[in-house]
Amino acid sequence: MLPKSRAFFPVSYGRFFEPFLGSGAILATVAPRNGVGSDTFKPLMEIWITLRENPRRLVDWYAGRYNQIGSKTKEEVYAIMLRHFQKEGETLENEQVSDRLLLTY
Repeated sequence: MLPKSRAFFPVSYGRFFEPFLGSGAILATVAPRNGVGSDTFKPLMEIWITLRENPRRLVDWYAGRYNQIGSKTKEEVYAIMLRHFQKEGETLENEQVSDRLLLTY
């Protein structure tokens, strides 16, 4: 689907703006030299910002959750994570979400 969609993107532009970053598939497909990805979903943007600024932290965070599956069921781990993300303002390490909602590169 994405290769067909690429035909609808402009071939030249000064800066590419992706207002609905989500998984980043469009931004990765277009692969602009100058681009901005954004999204209004703060937990998602916190993941992208952490991936850019401190990828090891993100890997360790996910590994910690994944490794819980050996001592708990997947359902129990899911319930823990669901409660975590339902709390207002919680992020990767129980820190306040950054106000930076733009991912520039």
